[in-house]
Order: sequence, then C-alpha cells, then structure tokens
Amino acid sequence: MTMFYAEAVAVLAIATGFAHSTLGERLILQPLFAEPQSGVMKSSTAKAIVRAVWHGPSLAWGAIGIAVRAARLSDGVAFVSIGAFAVFAISGVANLAALRQPHIGGLMLLAIAGLTCADWIDHLP
Repeated sequence: MTMFYAEAVAVLAIATGFAHSTLGERLILQPLFAEPQSGVMKSSTAKAIVRAVWHGPSLAWGAIGIAVRAARLSDGVAFVSIGAFAVFAISGVANLAALRQPHIGGLMLLAIAGLTCADWIDHLP
C-alpha cells in the first residue's frame, strides 16, 4: 500500500481545476462578458452567477482530490474514495458527452477517476 495513487489524485485534481478556472476565465468568460450584453446577461448578478457556476466545479475537484489524500494519510474510510470516484467519473463522462468529442478536461477527469479507483483497490484489506 502506497500513497502514490492518492497523491496523484490530489495533484491532478488541483491541476485540472486550476487549468479549468484559469483557461476558462481567459478564453471563455472574459470574451463572453466583453461582448455587448442584452437580455438577462445585462445584469451584473447574472454575470456573477455564470462566473460562480464556472469556477465551482474547479474548486470542488481540487477539494475532493485533497480529501482523497487526507483520507489516506489518516487511514480514512473507503467512502471518500468511492464518492470521489463517482464525482470524477460523472464529471468526465458529462464533459465528453456534452462536447461530443474528446476534450483534455474530460480525459483528465476520467484519468483521475481511474487513479481514485486504483487508490481504493490498493487500500482494500
């Protein structure tokens, strides 16, 4: 039993979340908000909601990755890894389904899901 998988989950989840927030802000949100706004997007509240909804998953992925590592450090219960696997796998599949083509973010989330599953299997009694 090693910490390799849990540490890889934490590092990759943080990196994926950071890239999602940073690149999404620069390449999607800023250009979107720079365009002339009409309808509901005129509202600063709507812009704040869109920004929060964009960055929320990034924060969650990083926090869940850290939780997997913390659970291993304290010989935590398996449900942390099982729950993390579900979040990463569902996020990755949803990303790929929504885009209908391979995307680095969806592929990273599926890789993290695989590492989370490997961490759980590695720590079975």
